[in-house]
Amino acid sequence: MAQSSPPSGSQAPPVLDSKQILEVTPVPREMEWWMPLHNANVQAVQQGGIDIAIFGDSITQFMNEQLMHHILGDRAKNLGIKGDRTEHLLWRLQNGELDFKKLPPKLAVVLIGTNNFSHSKDNDIFLGIKADVDEIRKRLPSTKVLVVGMLPRGQDPSFKLRGRIVAINTMVAKLADNQNIWYTDISKNMLEPDGTISPAVMDDFLHPTKEVGYTKMFEALKPEVDKILASKH
Repeated sequence: MAQSSPPSGSQAPPVLDSKQILEVTPVPREMEWWMPLHNANVQAVQQGGIDIAIFGDSITQFMNEQLMHHILGDRAKNLGIKGDRTEHLLWRLQNGELDFKKLPPKLAVVLIGTNNFSHSKDNDIFLGIKADVDEIRKRLPSTKVLVVGMLPRGQDPSFKLRGRIVAINTMVAKLADNQNIWYTDISKNMLEPDGTISPAVMDDFLHPTKEVGYTKMFEALKPEVDKILASKH
């Protein structure tokens, strides 16, 4: 497939050796359950009726859809697959999950990267997130993109990944031009005043809980979503 030029407002993707940077190398997963989930997402996309498409991993897949529709609207659609890393989402985006046959979504929300920590460098995780955002902008130029900073992990502020999450989110924030791409960090909404994570919000200190956690998440996203959808850019 011919590659189009990056849309106005986004930076040209860096010249990378994809054999060395796994995070930007699109690849499917081999689990037998993974492809059916991807195919179900493709089918949902082709059926249309989606104003807000939410792409991600298990944090997205496990979303409380009743709460999502109540807070973000009936035409929000969860397109997450558990365990996915940036490179898996990139493959999905290139293989049907952006093939809207009717109207494209008004907004694509991206929350990805936390599963890359086990084997990836911080800058490579950033490049993987950027590759996913660039793919959406290339294929759906009329769709606005909201990149959500990775959520905090670990019960205590001293948890080893907290600093890495902040560092990567700082890089990702620079993708925003507030015309085509926006960024939001909802970490403070998920944390207690002392920086800890309550089990009521994330019982495994990674995934939001069905009621309390996802309510906090959607309520934090709501004003950002409304602002972007109302933007005249």
